[in-house]
Amino acid sequence: MKSIRTRTIALVLAAALGLAPVAWASEALGHDIQTGTVSLAAGTELTHQIFWSDTYSDLRTERYFTYTPNKNVTPVVAY
Repeated sequence: MKSIRTRTIALVLAAALGLAPVAWASEALGHDIQTGTVSLAAGTELTHQIFWSDTYSDLRTERYFTYTPNKNVTPVVAY
């Protein structure tokens, strides 16, 4: 029972992350200074961005995963 609940929660969180517009967050808040993307596996990338925030007048850093569902990668949420 606990395994089903854990898997359901992981699936909901993965879906929420996939639908969130995090890729456009830095464009809305400031100017990109540096951006880098690393391919981790087929359909999975890690992006690191450094940008100047116009809203808070300081340097901001963000990291996020871009994931396309496939049989080679299984997302896992750990607490």
